Amino acid sequence: MNKKVIIAILAISAILTAGLVIFGIVGYATAGTIEKSYQFTYTNSSISGPENIDIDSDLAKVNIHYNSTPMDAYMEANLSVRVEGLFMEGKTFANFFDEPVTVNNSADKNIQFLMKQDQWFDPSTWFSTKIVALYILLRTDVEYNIDVDVSVGDVSINVPENVSVGTLELLTSTGSISADLSENSTVNTIELITSTGNVVFNSQYTNHKSLITLQTSTGNIDSTISDGYIDGNVRILTSTGNSILRFYNLTYETNSVWDIDGSTGNINIFIQQDENMYANVSGSAITSTGNIYVNYKDWNSLIGVRLDGSTSTGIAEDYISSDFNTATYHYDLDLTTSTGNVNIDHND
Repeated sequence: MNKKVIIAILAISAILTAGLVIFGIVGYATAGTIEKSYQFTYTNSSISGPENIDIDSDLAKVNIHYNSTPMDAYMEANLSVRVEGLFMEGKTFANFFDEPVTVNNSADKNIQFLMKQDQWFDPSTWFSTKIVALYILLRTDVEYNIDVDVSVGDVSINVPENVSVGTLELLTSTGSISADLSENSTVNTIELITSTGNVVFNSQYTNHKSLITLQTSTGNIDSTISDGYIDGNVRILTSTGNSILRFYNLTYETNSVWDIDGSTGNINIFIQQDENMYANVSGSAITSTGNIYVNYKDWNSLIGVRLDGSTSTGIAEDYISSDFNTATYHYDLDLTTSTGNVNIDHND
């Protein structure tokens, strides 16, 4: 190789190395942390019907809980923000976030917390980590319509015993969603939707008054609904991920349609029924690439079951109970996969 070329390469390497060293020295020398917190208290809106809660954030881990001791406020919100990283010297909270916008004492109680849209034009902000936590405290004696929309962050809610919830809509683009409904609670429409993340839903002895929707594009769904009431349909949607769905000893106020759909992933359904259903369940479980497994048990002569499996590439099982034609109520499901197996275990 020509000596001039070698010298040029060495010179460029030295310049780049020196630049990286200087960059690192300056970055760490100006490293720092910004912390800020907010507390909001919301009063009664004096409207009839549920209180409406709207939460909109570009980045936040949202936790919703109910009070265990008496509280005067109709909602309390605690927002904590931490930004840490390199090149923080001279920067303030305003370099990264807009101030939160909140509305109180109206039909809608809301919090909007957004990132500065123009911060991306400042390369020095690229080397920071942002941690945002939003803690919401609600009253057990108040009914709320809850709408949470987060771009990045996990969302969770725990509903205690004997609490009524209006609509429950939890959405995040990148993050997981968890909802836990306890004994003797009541809820209307449920929507738990994420693009990239898992959905976990548990309800026990809960009265579901409308549609239940659990959805993720890339992630898994894990759901248990037991010993409660369902007065609506069930929609389970995944693009890439597995679904584990448990339906134990449920009472149906009206005929319920199950729409369980997956593109790539397995679907596992567990059904146990010993109490009377009082209505019928029909629908389908469909996946393009993946296996479908159903474990069915019932101990009631009034209940019959038909599980119709089909596959293009694989092995598919079918099952119809001997009392299907004489039973008063039915589980009637089509199980379809393009590439995969359909397997059924039953005890009835």
